[in-house]
Amino acid sequence: MNGRLVGVGILLAVPSSGLVSWLTSSVGVLGTTPAGIGIYLFVGVAGPQYVLPRRSDDPLRLGVAVLAAVGALLALGWGVPGDGLHGEIGVGLTAVLAVVVFGVLGGAVVREFRTGYRTTS
Repeated sequence: MNGRLVGVGILLAVPSSGLVSWLTSSVGVLGTTPAGIGIYLFVGVAGPQYVLPRRSDDPLRLGVAVLAAVGALLALGWGVPGDGLHGEIGVGLTAVLAVVVFGVLGGAVVREFRTGYRTTS
C-alpha cells in the first residue's frame, strides 16, 4: 500500500505539472521552473509522505513531508523576485530527485540510529 500511495503521488504530480505547463506555456513539466519544482515537491513528495505517517505512526515520514513542503515553498519564493514562477532556473527534476533521495537517506539514518540506541539502552 505504501508503494502504491507514493506512486500515485508521483503520477498526480506529472499531470498537474503538465497542466500548469500547458496553461502558462512554460517548461514546468520538466521541473525546471520554480512552479514545476514546487508542484513535484508538494504533490509528488509531501502529499504521500504526509498521508503515510497518519496510517503507520512514522514520525520520520512526517519529517520528510515537512522538508518537501518547505522545499516547495522555497522554490516558489525563489521564483517570485527572480524571473517569476515560470522562468527557467536550470536545476530541473534532478534537484527534486536529489532532495527526495537525500531526504529518504537521512530518514533511514535517523531511523537506524534510533533503533540502535533503543536496543543498547
